[in-house]
Amino acid sequence: MNIASPPSAHFPLEIFSVIISFTSDPGTLCSLARCCRAFTRSAEFYLYDTLKFAPGLKAIQLARALVRSSRRSSYVRDASVELIENAIQPILLPAGIKLIIRAIVGCPNLGSLSLSWGSWRVNWPARLLWPNTFQLHRFVSWFQWDQTICDFLKTQSSLNVLVTVRPVQLRGVAPEPEPHLADYALPFLSSFTGRLAQAVSVLPGRPVTSLALNGSVSLSEFESALPVLAQTSAQIESLALQTGELSSRLFTLLGAHIPTLTRLELRIVVRNGMHREASLPFTFLLFWVLVGRVFKSYIRERLSGHVFIARHETLWIAASMPTVIRGFVVSYAEGCST
Repeated sequence: MNIASPPSAHFPLEIFSVIISFTSDPGTLCSLARCCRAFTRSAEFYLYDTLKFAPGLKAIQLARALVRSSRRSSYVRDASVELIENAIQPILLPAGIKLIIRAIVGCPNLGSLSLSWGSWRVNWPARLLWPNTFQLHRFVSWFQWDQTICDFLKTQSSLNVLVTVRPVQLRGVAPEPEPHLADYALPFLSSFTGRLAQAVSVLPGRPVTSLALNGSVSLSEFESALPVLAQTSAQIESLALQTGELSSRLFTLLGAHIPTLTRLELRIVVRNGMHREASLPFTFLLFWVLVGRVFKSYIRERLSGHVFIARHETLWIAASMPTVIRGFVVSYAEGCST
């Protein structure tokens, strides 16, 4: 081996990549990037892979860095914007937030995007997402559910997970009609979280297997919507909803319309002043009776064949039923929750 020969042009970068692979600390990577220009690009690939924009001047600096460098923008795979109203500095309103979103929509390889501003009084228009260069797989949105956001979703054909945060309906303002989502939109959607009205327009014809409903849902509303929710092109296996009513009819409806359900999560809204600890044993017994009454043909194992765990204010029932509900979560919430 001739040790006097000049090193390959790729040799330093290979060494840098090996060194970087042994550390995941952003501070260490930043220090490595500063020590050598050749180290910068190798470190940036890891530094810009997952970004979180928090309230403050650093979020503006990060957004400017992405806008000015297409190379850095191409490294971004996951971006999260969490702007809490009490912590938002004046520099972020409104030009700063628009700059952040502008930087994000210019990331061509972005796969996961979460946008939240922690305030019901701030409602940024979804048109800020236009134009964009990415194809998302996961999208968490605080944007108003309107026709603009539905038109944006039409461009995201690779989306698998969609989470929409329920906006607050202003008092004295008539609710707007639900927007139309094109039938060809979201062909690979497998998980949806949102209001019941949104689920009714999103689920039919799409391969959704996991559904979580925001806000309290009455039994009558759920009953009228179930036939539509069951029109998915795949079988729903997981369902989460919040209700103030506890009735055996709920399980009857689920057994009739979603027989493939394997995990059910219920959040019970209890009246203010109701002693939850005192009601826990009763609820424990009632749910077992209801499940046994509706799915009695499936419950043939002995009682010892099921696992019951009651811990704090959460009741978890993990049953050994082979085909119907195997996971059962019950939690409590005081008062009326939105």
